[in-house]
Parts: sequence; structure tokens; C-alpha cells
Amino acid sequence: MNPLLHRQQELDLLTAALDATGDGAAGGGSLTVVSGGIGLGKTALLRALPELAERRGIRVLTASGAPQEQALGFGVLSQLLAPLLPAAGSTVIAPGHPADSPAGSGQDAELLALVAEHAEHKPLLLLVDDLQWADAASLRWLARLAGRLPRLRVTLVAALREGDPGEEAPGLHHLTGRAVCLLRLRPLSIGATADLVGARLGRPVDRACARACHEATGGNPLLLTATLDALTAARPGAYEERLPDAQDIRGIRPDALRERLAVVLRGQRPPVWRFASALALLGEPPAPTEPTAPETTDGTDVTGTNRATGHTVYATPTAHDAATWHTGVAGQAGHAGHVGHVGVDGHPEVAGHAGVACPGGPAGAGGSVCPRAVGDPAATVYGGTAGAACAGADGETAYAADLLACWDVEASGEDPAARLAGLDAVGRAEAVRVLRRLGLLAEGAVPRFVHPVVADAVEEAMSPAEAEAARLRAALLLHQGGHPAERAAAQLLAVSSCGEPWAQEALRAAATAALRRTDPEAAVRYLRRALLLSPPDGAARADLLVELATIERDFAPRAALRHFTQALLLLPDPARRARVAGRIPPFLLADCPPATLDTVAGTAAALGDPADLTGADRQSALRLEARLRHAAVAGPAELDDSAARLRALGPVPPLDSAAGRERVTVLLHAAVLAQRVTAAQAVPLAERLLQHEPAAPGHVHTALPLLTDVLVAADSLASIGPWLHTAHDRARRDRATVPRALTAVELAHLALARGDLALARDHATEALDLGATDWAAPRALAAVFLAALEARDTTLCERLLSGSPPDPALGHLPSLRLLVRGCAAALRHDLPTALDCYLDWGRTAERAHWRNPAVAPWRSWASALHYRMGRPGQAHDLMDEEYERAVAWGSPVAIGRALRGRGAITGGERGLALLRDSAATLERSAHLLEQARTSLLLGRWLLTAGQEAEAEHRLTHAREQGLRCGAPWIADRAGRALHTIAGRQGADAVAALTRTERRVAALAARGTSNRAIAERLEVSARAVEKHLTHAYRKLRIDGRAELAPMAQLLSQESP
Repeated sequence: MNPLLHRQQELDLLTAALDATGDGAAGGGSLTVVSGGIGLGKTALLRALPELAERRGIRVLTASGAPQEQALGFGVLSQLLAPLLPAAGSTVIAPGHPADSPAGSGQDAELLALVAEHAEHKPLLLLVDDLQWADAASLRWLARLAGRLPRLRVTLVAALREGDPGEEAPGLHHLTGRAVCLLRLRPLSIGATADLVGARLGRPVDRACARACHEATGGNPLLLTATLDALTAARPGAYEERLPDAQDIRGIRPDALRERLAVVLRGQRPPVWRFASALALLGEPPAPTEPTAPETTDGTDVTGTNRATGHTVYATPTAHDAATWHTGVAGQAGHAGHVGHVGVDGHPEVAGHAGVACPGGPAGAGGSVCPRAVGDPAATVYGGTAGAACAGADGETAYAADLLACWDVEASGEDPAARLAGLDAVGRAEAVRVLRRLGLLAEGAVPRFVHPVVADAVEEAMSPAEAEAARLRAALLLHQGGHPAERAAAQLLAVSSCGEPWAQEALRAAATAALRRTDPEAAVRYLRRALLLSPPDGAARADLLVELATIERDFAPRAALRHFTQALLLLPDPARRARVAGRIPPFLLADCPPATLDTVAGTAAALGDPADLTGADRQSALRLEARLRHAAVAGPAELDDSAARLRALGPVPPLDSAAGRERVTVLLHAAVLAQRVTAAQAVPLAERLLQHEPAAPGHVHTALPLLTDVLVAADSLASIGPWLHTAHDRARRDRATVPRALTAVELAHLALARGDLALARDHATEALDLGATDWAAPRALAAVFLAALEARDTTLCERLLSGSPPDPALGHLPSLRLLVRGCAAALRHDLPTALDCYLDWGRTAERAHWRNPAVAPWRSWASALHYRMGRPGQAHDLMDEEYERAVAWGSPVAIGRALRGRGAITGGERGLALLRDSAATLERSAHLLEQARTSLLLGRWLLTAGQEAEAEHRLTHAREQGLRCGAPWIADRAGRALHTIAGRQGADAVAALTRTERRVAALAARGTSNRAIAERLEVSARAVEKHLTHAYRKLRIDGRAELAPMAQLLSQESP
């Protein structure tokens, strides 16, 4: 990259100064000061001058200031004049000599004479970089030299970093006041930024990319270059196809630049450092929208005249055509006082002030006015004209009022950064001015760092203890000042300890705010920090644990269970413990540690029977009963007891409270599993329950998901579908991971009940992608297991077996893993293993009183395997029991499935009759997959029986249903059977063709055109069309496309 990109006009001005020195016979020298913030290219500009000077026969001498050598007298001067010093004799003062030595004045004269002598023989170019760090003695000598430059063939060019504390040195102001030209480098324009980015990336960039890079770095060449280098190093080749955007630029943090900025910031005066620290800790507020500054194509604008010297002052373009030089000398207590910067750089509404007298003292005698702000026609000098000092405290009052007006900061100190830094409005404005002059603040009314790396540099420069104390002060300030709660909480997240009550209050308020903007992860971060800062016991900690766990339920349920349990142990009151236990989702209690179940059971026992309670205690007792019954802690007999409890509630159980509805839902689900009710009895009650509940994502934290199981088993899907889709959409909108995953499981179950395997697989995959196997018990994922089985999806099966947690310790509950292993064995034709898995699962289900054949038709699966293994008797026993139970339950899908199983192992006309009954029964069901299975089996049996017409109808139906429900194996089998029928029918139809029709059809089947056929057979094209029409009718096809599969048959010679 060219470091002087778009700096040509500055080079032209410096070249003109060199030419004036080289051409003048007796003088023509001048002083040019190049100023600007960090990284704007001052050093690079100076480094370009030696080559230009040497072409003109000018000798170059260089020197550079350094912070470590600032106290050494004549340090810079010794560097600068080292090539000339051997001719000076032994009277030269060595570097490090006290700057106020009595010999200084005489030594200055000798050195001036030395320079003049050399300049007579050959013009000189003196380059001094980092002038702000020059020692006082060197500055004094350079100022004396500057006064003589018009009479010497010497050009002096010095670079000065704005905003550095060394800029305040009186000798520096005395020197810069003698400058003929002041060049202030400013950030690159958008056009220059585009050129720089293009040079770094090796390709042209568009205006959008250039603007993004300019906004992200403020047009600072050093920041932009370092960021682009770090960006390309971090992502090699990433920007060969696309250009970086603002997010890319602001997202990279160059390490080397951060360290350099940390040194610069730590070297600032305490008020500036404290304000920068406050900005870094508090974060940058959003900058207000401002009009874009008009771009300029030239490199330099003449912005005014130095009112102290009459010399021209130049500045490169920026968004503010404002004062470029704001210095002054304040009189103090009757003698020449120290220098203080006044005015706000870069803002036209604030004029630079000629000087401010210190309060309590008269105007300083001998106080002089240094270069005044330029470019502001309204600027005036407080307390007098140029050359006069300001008048005491009145000047200071006017200055402070002016700064307050500029920054629009209330005198009461409402700016958080200023309050945190301990600055009033004047101190804040001064700190802003310094940081802006350094180039570390972006343009705009609201102070914000030009790039996040600046804030990183501030934090790196802070000690851990300093950062801890500052963050605590910031948090308290923000909390007490009524600022958004999350700003205070952000500070508290970074501290190690704070036991003050206000800290917990701030963090809990921030959690509430995060929930309002649907960011539960942030809310949990705040509450977990509050938990760390809270006492280790007591009701207050328990409340905090409950608040945290209630939010964690939606995306960290295992942590929620742990925190609910901890809260239970901290609460001595049974009523309060019961209310907390009632918030634990039932799906978490299904396989929680036994100690947790014991705690919940003990809480329920301590609270008492719901029938003996009233009010909130009764509601808590009902919720606990629902959860404990769902977890089946009492063993297999629990289902029968729940069914009896449901009957005891009467034909129309009361549903007047949410807790009561939860209990009825669990009782109904138990009765359905145990088949103590019929489908006709279960559906009305389930739909009544559904009507009372809103379709909310939080339903997964209650017993309501059991209603999906009930309605699916009853083959009644009309009402549950829209309800679940609404809840799922809301869960996705709220970014509630757990509700979304569990609702996806319910939707997978619903899709399975409709026979839509593709949709069921999609919802099952969604649940697994959301991490359901990390926290949900296999029982809660039953629909995902069934989807994997029905869809024959080996990948889904492997994910379930490898990702889901182990089966619960309650051995009386059947293992869904066993079903998956059985299905996998059946698919690889390991029939004995598959049969053992199905029978083991069935025996466990029977012991648990899971009797309903609509829940898992294991008897149908085992019966089919018995029959295939030559055990028809055992197969019939299982299917007879399955059919009996299906009829007792009463749902069409259970009865139709059982009829198909019986027909498959019966055979003959009786078997065909059973299969026809199955098809007729399943027509009343929404289960498309079961319909396809029956149609396929019936069609194949009809084909074997020679009833081809009905077989073709059934098989065509099976193929269409198989494709619609996502079961390609069914469609393939039906297609093969149809091909057999077509082969038989085709041979008979071909035999019915005349010889000419057969020849024409055979040629057409091979793709021969009608005209070619006519030429080959020496007939007309119309005759060919007539023969094809007759052939289509006899072959029962629609056109030429259907002839292709019959090409071989048509080509055979007729008998």
C-alpha cells in the first residue's frame, strides 16, 4: 500500500517549501508543522521528503522525539545536528545536560551559527518527528532557529501528534507559532478509503464496501490498514469472491494495534484516561444519524489565516470545516503562565479561545496569544485582541459556558461516562477534545470510539483491580441513574463479587428486560450472576433459584431441574415448596434422579390431599398429584389407580382450574394407556381440555402434551393440528428452544397419525437438531422413535441410539430403545433378534399395564415375524388378542391395522375378506400409511388369486398413497406388481393387434416418427395415424409415450 495515498497536495506544499530554500540565494527558509491524530500518516509524510530533497541538492538532517528522552536536555537537538557537530569544537553541550543551564544561551548561538554556516554551502532540510516529545532545550533552540529561517537556506518540517500531553508544553506553542504553514492531516475520505482498501485487497471495491470500511474505521489509514491485514490473515481467501462489510471490519481486533493504542491512552492525563476508561466500560451508545459530509476531490483546503503570524494555515478535508489550531497561553498570577488548549477541535460552533486566565489571579503580564482558531468567522478573543491575555476568571467562565453549549451536556452531570470519570461538563468536553484530536473518537455529537479495538486497548491498559472497581462504580451509577437495567447488569457480569442488595436488584431487573425483548439466554446470564452474588442460603436465594429455573426451562431444562431442587431444599414451608415443585415440567420428572422424586413426593405428602385443601394450596396439590402420577412412582398399578380416580370424578370432570385440568389430563392419559376407557369416551374429554387451554409454547411444561397422545390414539386429529402449529410458531418466534423441540415432537406424532412420513421425519429431525436428546427422556421422545421406525430411517435411528440418555431406572416401563433395535434387526432380515426385541418390549408393556394397541402395535409386528418364521399358531394367538383389544378401544386405525394383520396370516377367501374389511375400516381414518399398506397387501393377494382388475385398482391406489405419504418402498412394490399385470395384459392386447398395427406400433415404440414409418411401409402418413389410433385403443394406453415399455413385446413375431 502507498502510505501517502491521497496526500499529494501536502507533498506539493512541502515540495514548494524545498524549492524556495534551494532556489533562494540568501534565504527562503520556512517552518512547516504537520499535525494530526494517531495513525494519519505524519511520519510517512516526513519519510517521503529526503528523496525529494536529495534530488534538489538539499542535505537532510533528521531527529525524533521519544517519551523516555523528554527530560534529557538537548536530546532531539543532538540527534538532529549530530552530522554537523564535529566542526563545533568542544563547547557543545552533550545530551542530558540540564535544559536551564547558564551555558544554554551561548550554546544556542553557536549551534545557530553552525547551521547557518553549513546552509551557506548547501541548503538544509531538518526533519523532526514526534515534536510533542521533544525536550524543552531542543524546543527553545528550534524556536530561535525558526525566527531566523527567512534569512537562511534551511527548511524545517516537524510532525506533531495532536492530543498528546506533550502538546501543552509552552516551548512547543512558541515554536509552532512561528510556522509559515500548518498542515493538519485528517482522515481519508470515502473515495480515498476505496483506493486504500482496493490496494490492500488487490481488487477494486465498490462504494458500498468503501463506505462500510470508512464508517467502521473513521477513515484512519493506520486503523484501516491494520484491520485489513488482520482480516485477511484470519480468513485467507475469504475475500477473493466477496468484499468485506462493516461487520467484518468492526469484528476484527488487531493485536499489535491494540497494544500501541494502550500505550498512547495510558500516557494521557488522568481526566482523559478516566473518561476513555468510562467510555470503554459503559460501551458506546448508538450514534445519532448525521448528514454525510460532502466529499472533496482535492487534498487540501485553505481554511484560514494564522492571526498571530499572518501565515497560511492548511487542513485536509473532514466532515467539519472548523478550527484547526486551538492553542493559547493563559496568564497566571502576574507572570507568564502555562499553556492550555482551548476550543473544541473539529466543531465549527465552538471557537478556539486565545487564552483563559487561571481563576483568582489578574491578567498575566507578558502573557501572549498563540495561534488562534481559524476557519470560524465568528471567533473572537476573550478578554482582548491578539497579544493580550484573558481577563482572570471571566475568561474561564465564558470558556466553560461555551463548551457546555457545544456538547449539550447538562450541568447536573447526566452523562454517565463523565460521571463515572468524575468530570464536570468542562472536564468532559476537554477529554472529548483530546481524544478526538488523537483520532480515537468518531465524528459526531455523541462520543464513541472510532473502532472497538480502542475500547479493547483501554481495557488492556487497566489493571484487574482498577477494572473491578470501575465496573462496580459504573454499575451503581447506571442503576441509580435510571438507565436501562441491562447496561448496569453488563458491568456486574464482569465483576468477581458484590454482595450489595442493589446489585441483585439490578441483575433481576435486567433479566426482566431481556425477557421482554425475547432473549432468555441473556436473562439467565443475569440471574446466574445474581445467584453467585447472593448469600448461600435463605428464602431470598430460593426465590432467585426459582426465577432462574423458570426461565431455564425453555432452553436448559437439566439446569432448571437442578435449580428447582436446590430451591426446594432451602424452603422450610411446605406450601412454598409445593408451589415451586409445581413448576417442574412433568417431562423432567419422568427420569429425574430418585432423590428429586423423593423430595417432590415428600412435599406432596407434607401438603396433604387436594380434597382437604382450598385455594392456592389445593392448586399446588393438584399439580403435584399430576406430576407424580405422570412419573408413575407407585409402579405398574398406578395406571389402573389413575383410571379409577378419573371415574370417581364423574362423567364430566370439573375443569375450572389449570391445575385441575393438568390432573385430569394425566388421569385420562393413564386410562387410555391401560385401556380403561374407549376412544369414544376419551375424545370428548380431551377436546374439552384442549378448548380450555391457549396454544402457548409453555404448554410443554405442563401435562398437556399427553393430550396429543390421547387424540392420536383415538384417531381424532382435527382439533389438535391447528393448536399445535400455533404453539410451534410462537415457540420459534420466542426463541424458546425446549418448547419448540417438544412441540416438534408432538407434530411428528401428529404427522405419523396421518401417515405423512416425510413431515414426521422433518419434525423429528428438528427436535434432534435442537438438542432434545441432551435433556429429554426417551419417553418424551416416543414420537421421534416411532417416526424412525415407520420411516425406516437408519440415520435417525442411529442418532436416537447414540444421543438419547439411558433408559430410566424404573424397570417396569418399556424401553423404546428396544423397539429401535428390533426394527433395525428386521430391516437386516435378522428375524429372531427382531422377534426377541418385540416380545421383550411387549412383555414389559403388559407388566406396566400399557394395554392399548393404538399406542404401539407390538403384537402385529411380532405376529408377522412368527408367521414368516413358520409359527402360524403363535401368530394367530397374538393377532386375535390384538384384534379383540382394538375393537374394544374402537379407533378406526387400530381396528383396520388388526384386520390387516389377521388377513395377512389367514389366506384364502377369508384372508381376502379380512383385508377388504381392513381397507374399508381405514377409509374412516386419516392414516394414509396404514391405508397404503392395506391396499398393497390386498392388491398383491388379489393378483395371486387371479383377480387382476381389482388387483390393479388396489395396487394403483397403493402406489399413489405410498408416494404421498413418503413410503417409496410401498410405491416400488406396488409398481412391480402393476408391471406384472401390465405384462400379462399387454401380451393379450398385442395378440389382438393386426399385423400392420403391430408393425406400426413397434416402430413407434422405438421412437420412429410417423413420416419415417410411412416411408418405410410405403403407406400414407394418415394411414400410420389410423393404425396407431387403433393400436392405442386395443392396448388401453393414452399415447406414444406408453408404447416404449412394450417395445420388446411388440417386436416379437406373432405366432
